[in-house]
Amino acid sequence: MTKIAIVDIETTGPRIDEGDQIIQLAAVIIEDGLIIHEHSMLINPERDIPVHISQLTGIEASTVAKAPTFEKVAGLWYERLNDCVFVAHNLALDLTFLTEYFNIYGFDNFKPKALDTVKLAKILVPQAQGFNLNDLSEYFDLPFANAHDALADAQLTTQLLHHLALEVKMLDNVTLERILPFVEALPNDEAELLKHPDHYLLKEEVVVKAQEKIVNVSEGVIKQSNKHQQLAQLIIEKAHQEKLLVVEDIVAPINPTVIKRLLEEIIDQGQAFCFATRQSSNLNDWRSFILNYFSVEKLVVLKNARHFIHVAAFEQLLKTYKIEHANQQELLVIAATINWLTQTNSGDFAEINQELNIQPILVKRCGRYLSKKTHKFYQQMIKNSYAAQIVLLDHRFLTELTRYHRDISDSFFERWLIVDNLSIYTKAVRQTYQDELAVSEWFTKTRLLADHLSYREEVSQQASHFIKQLNVMTKLLNDLSNYCQYLLEGEQKTQPTPSKIEHYVSMKDTASQYFLDSIDEIYQLHSKLAKVLKADITLINVINDIDKKWYYQFNLLEETLYHMITSKLSQNYWVLAAESIQGQFFHVKIINQALIIDDSHVNYLERFNQVILFSPGDYHHLQKNGSYQWLQLSNFKYFLLPKQTSNASVTINVPIEYILDKEVETEKSEFGQLQRIYIEDNLENYKDYLLILVNSKTAAQKAYRMLSQSELIRSRYSLHAQGVSGSLKKIKRRAKEMQPSIVIMSWNALLNEQWCLENELFEIFITSLPFNSPKMASIQAMTEYLTEDIEAGFHKILLPQMIQNFKFIVSYLENNFQLNTVNLFDERVFTKYYSQQVREQLEDLVKFEICQ
Repeated sequence: MTKIAIVDIETTGPRIDEGDQIIQLAAVIIEDGLIIHEHSMLINPERDIPVHISQLTGIEASTVAKAPTFEKVAGLWYERLNDCVFVAHNLALDLTFLTEYFNIYGFDNFKPKALDTVKLAKILVPQAQGFNLNDLSEYFDLPFANAHDALADAQLTTQLLHHLALEVKMLDNVTLERILPFVEALPNDEAELLKHPDHYLLKEEVVVKAQEKIVNVSEGVIKQSNKHQQLAQLIIEKAHQEKLLVVEDIVAPINPTVIKRLLEEIIDQGQAFCFATRQSSNLNDWRSFILNYFSVEKLVVLKNARHFIHVAAFEQLLKTYKIEHANQQELLVIAATINWLTQTNSGDFAEINQELNIQPILVKRCGRYLSKKTHKFYQQMIKNSYAAQIVLLDHRFLTELTRYHRDISDSFFERWLIVDNLSIYTKAVRQTYQDELAVSEWFTKTRLLADHLSYREEVSQQASHFIKQLNVMTKLLNDLSNYCQYLLEGEQKTQPTPSKIEHYVSMKDTASQYFLDSIDEIYQLHSKLAKVLKADITLINVINDIDKKWYYQFNLLEETLYHMITSKLSQNYWVLAAESIQGQFFHVKIINQALIIDDSHVNYLERFNQVILFSPGDYHHLQKNGSYQWLQLSNFKYFLLPKQTSNASVTINVPIEYILDKEVETEKSEFGQLQRIYIEDNLENYKDYLLILVNSKTAAQKAYRMLSQSELIRSRYSLHAQGVSGSLKKIKRRAKEMQPSIVIMSWNALLNEQWCLENELFEIFITSLPFNSPKMASIQAMTEYLTEDIEAGFHKILLPQMIQNFKFIVSYLENNFQLNTVNLFDERVFTKYYSQQVREQLEDLVKFEICQ
């Protein structure tokens, strides 16, 4: 039987063309299911080893000073590997480096069969949380304590290869035959494992026994403080008195534990309920919480159709897909999906790694087949929700139900509805109740379609009339686009890089009526075109040959246009959005945004037996400028929870001296030289982790560049930033591996992704107060509606929102991090005329201290 070499290397970096070198090389050689050799060797790269590589691998220059160079051992390693099948985890790196350096030193015929266990894992275990060795070791319960040691990595990859071979052997023949063509089209030899899995199995005596999982099982009683339990019981008592309830804690956003205790009480009473949380990524956490502790008859996670695979569309894709023209990522995604469909009962994309989500490919290639009527898994979910004791869904889907799904069975409403965050829910409602016309996109679509149809010989006389009407629609869209660009010129930015710009159109502006009239004309033309198409199936087929998605999207456009022309201008406003590149506008859109939501929304909510909306503590609801105003919640009763404590739980330092040092700070920016100097001066006081929170992804990238300029910081900390270092999940893994670490991200990313590192002590650095811009269209619309001037709008809208956003951040940090020190690099809590008001509103949660 052929020998198999499972290889891993550590290098100074990933770029051969920039002189990166191998610093460690290891291989496990197996034959006939037995490990016959294990080799590991340090290599002297004859160059510096970057600090972050030393932090990751533990290999420093002194470690390899007496090791041989690769030139001296190239022949030895060539002999060890040349007659083997080459297997590696992330094959491109290992095989590329070895092939290149073998060539340099005279061994230019190294061309082994090669398998990548990353690609194989994606195909065979798409449900894995990730495809690095740490994630896969957890998936298969394999012990792995020494990541980024070449031999340890090779040993784990050997065990992984065995388990992947077992996965192949569990595939039925039909599935295997469907997958195989896509795997054979990959650039290496991964198909060998699918064809001959027995060759890659280890003998039983060699297989590492999986560690027995240690699970701390609760006895069904959740031990929590009496405080949270008492608050939950108070809310239940109030709910029995009032059907429609808004609950608020004036000090801080309501602790998630209070909500958990409330759900516990409802479950104990045998009450069916529907629970809406801020986003879909939280749903699995809530599902796990409920199922781990409670016995429930049936629980359904309710999601938008896009969260489920459309089986009919996928089968259509397989029939028409041209494998020979495919890219590698699509091949992996399709092969993984074929495998996953044999295992799933729900079709929910949450079951698989999001890297393998087939939905974007289906939308791109099979848009017209994505009808909800033929969506098996989606329809199955809706049906199951009627009889479920517990339904979980995110805010966005709840709002979509209120607008688009009014035919749901009455049985669905025979339950309580609990919404965990009214402020965020309000934003979701606004997004759902907005309508968007992609003006420049539809202009291009209609013009191209008209041009193509004009050259078709088979076009009928009736179709000729269709083309004329289509040309009229093209002209209307072009005129509308030109007018939008004229309005956008005042907002245009001059930087050469692409920038997204928005322009608010006042409800009192004559442009509002112009938009309404233009869109009404387009709507009337749309109706005429739709009638022609309905009577001419041949024309529809011709159009589908020209553009597979045009007819499908054309049908969707009707509802958008209808909503836009029937909207109440007194309760809505217009926003123009576009991208500006060197003076030119692209992707011009008109958005009809809801300010005050139609009362049909709240009428929908009132169909539930009981409604509890948790306000996160934005006190401006009391002033009728918050969700009460915009969602028309006049029928809801307001319940303020009793105040629990008067002692601030978090101390925040404000280093005024550094903030106001004008001699150093040459330019006002969110994160600049002064902040870097402050961190340098306090490095000795910091622990293993420093988390820097900024207001945007762009700001995170700028902060990363600023800190990278400091040799002192780079010599002590590894740097990781949103928008620079990969996904937040990857940042979390690398921060753990390469401590001490500095992590930079926006506070929105922190909250939305619920990012944290458990059981680690953190220094927190908040760069500025989280103010929204007064130029935001929503802020301008609120200010105008309330007939306030800019200053009054600041106090009634912007300032309360800033305080609420800050409460969000501080509460999340307190509940999810072990805090050492918290610093705020914003003097406005002490130097502005509104500073006293800010501190008073936050005094029960935060104690601000000036530090010199």
